[in-house]
Amino acid sequence: MKINIKVLFLPIAIALLTSQTGAAAPNIVDPPAAVHGMVLFGSDTIYASHIPMYHVPHDWQALFQVTLSHPTVDAVALYLQQVASGVQPLMTIEPRPFVLPKLLHGQIHSFAASLYRGNFEEDSEKLLQGMTVTVKAVLFQQHLSLDMAALPQLTYLLIPTSLTSAMLVHRISAPDNFDQVVQVKTVATPLPTTPTGAVSTVVFPGVADTSAARLRAGDAIELTRTAEGWSATLSGGNKLSPTMLNVVADFYCTPGPDFSGSCDAGT
Repeated sequence: MKINIKVLFLPIAIALLTSQTGAAAPNIVDPPAAVHGMVLFGSDTIYASHIPMYHVPHDWQALFQVTLSHPTVDAVALYLQQVASGVQPLMTIEPRPFVLPKLLHGQIHSFAASLYRGNFEEDSEKLLQGMTVTVKAVLFQQHLSLDMAALPQLTYLLIPTSLTSAMLVHRISAPDNFDQVVQVKTVATPLPTTPTGAVSTVVFPGVADTSAARLRAGDAIELTRTAEGWSATLSGGNKLSPTMLNVVADFYCTPGPDFSGSCDAGT
C-alpha cells in the first residue's frame, strides 16, 4: 500500500504551527480591485485622501503624498491652475480599478486616474483623463469597521501644504462619523507644524467628535504643543500668533456610514 507522505504530515505541520503561534496561520486574501475615489489638495505639495467606507474593499482611511503626470499635458500645472486663488476648491480623482492594500503596502506605487473639479460622483467637471498618480509616501492609514470605537474628542490630522497653509483632515472613527478636509492659514508665519510631508494630530479637548461640532469656514484655532501633537481650542482669532490658524475653506465634508452627500444635508 502506498502512503501519501504529504497528506500524512500536513495535519502535523498545522498542529505544530498552531501550538507555536496560538492560532492557525491566517488566510490573507487581497480584496478585489475597485475604483478608489480620492480628494486632492495642496499647492507646493499635492496630497490625496482616500474616500472610504466601512466595508471591503474601501475600508481604509488613507492619506498620500502624490505627484501627477500625463503623456501630453502638464497635469501638475493644470491642477495648480484650479488652486491659484489660494483658497482650496474641491478636487477629486476617479482612478481605474486597483487593489488598495497593495498601494498601502508598497506593492504598487502608481495608478491611472481622471481629474475632476468637484466630486466626480456628483456634479463636477472632468479636466483630464489618462493621468498617472504616483504615490511618494503613505502618510497615514487606519482600517475602518462598523464595530470600531468612537474617538472621545474631535480629532484632526494636520498636513502642511505650504509655508502659510495646511489642511486638517478629520480622523474617522465610529460608523456615524464623518469625512472632512478643511484648509487653514496662519495669522503669522511660518506654520507651527511638522515639516511638509509629515502628519501631526490635533485634538480638541472637551469637544464631541460629531459632525455638528466639526470645524467650519471662519473658525479660528489656537494650538498648544503636546507630546502627542497639538491641543486645540476655538478662539476669537484676534491674536497675532504663529499658533493661530484660521479656517479659510470647508470644501469637503461627507457623513458616514456611506460617505456620500453633504454633512449639511438635512440641516
